[in-house]
Amino acid sequence: MVKAMARHYPLALAEEGFTLDKVYKAFRMTPPEEQRTDAKVTSLINESKLKMEHYSTILDIKKEVWDELLGDRGTFNWEGMNFLESSFSLNPLPEDNWEFDYLIARDLYGKPVLATFFTTVIAKDDIFSPAEISMQVEEKRKTDKYYLCSKTIMCGSLLTEGNHLYLDRESPLWKEAMKMMFEKISYWQEQNKATTINLRDFDSEDAEMDSFFTENGFFKMEMPENNVIEKLNWETQEEFLLNINSRSRRHIRQEVLKCENIV
Repeated sequence: MVKAMARHYPLALAEEGFTLDKVYKAFRMTPPEEQRTDAKVTSLINESKLKMEHYSTILDIKKEVWDELLGDRGTFNWEGMNFLESSFSLNPLPEDNWEFDYLIARDLYGKPVLATFFTTVIAKDDIFSPAEISMQVEEKRKTDKYYLCSKTIMCGSLLTEGNHLYLDRESPLWKEAMKMMFEKISYWQEQNKATTINLRDFDSEDAEMDSFFTENGFFKMEMPENNVIEKLNWETQEEFLLNINSRSRRHIRQEVLKCENIV
């Protein structure tokens, strides 16, 4: 139907002596070419108000800067990222070596608008598939270790959970900062020959963000649920033991604490 309309609509306009410009004016619409030009100009103006900083190691970012932006969201504070970098580098197997990329976008006043990190890893393509499918794939991996495995660029990492993206939604530049981030991801994808981009752990009820991702070529899929503990009512090991029942306390002492000093 669309092909037929694309073919016959211009012919019908010509037969009636109309042009597309007259149609747009009649319906008070801006021609697509002008819309694209206006959008591009606006984007360039906004991008000139932003500076995107890129780092390949957390060691190049001041600890207080990173922790202020993302330090309270999970295990990916500065110390946590330093631990991940040291753990997933210089290993014999390719899947145990990750590439790290950190982004911080600032406005003209130096105020952060966006901050996040990405890891490029060899991941299983069936990571979010139903269990029965993964079981079949794992059978094939017994003889072909990297069957259905590919390079993936992931927001966050395979070992971290939570919202990995700091984004100042009050800033008028937040969408431009996101678009600059998308450009960086596209560059890394081409450079690393990655087949998958995984932007994860966003609010499933955020309609504006859903729409923004869709407009920029991404599609939404459900992730496994996170377990969030809002507040702990204990600070020490002794206080923790006092908060559990006697059976659990006995189990902790007999089966867990005895291994405390084992390396």
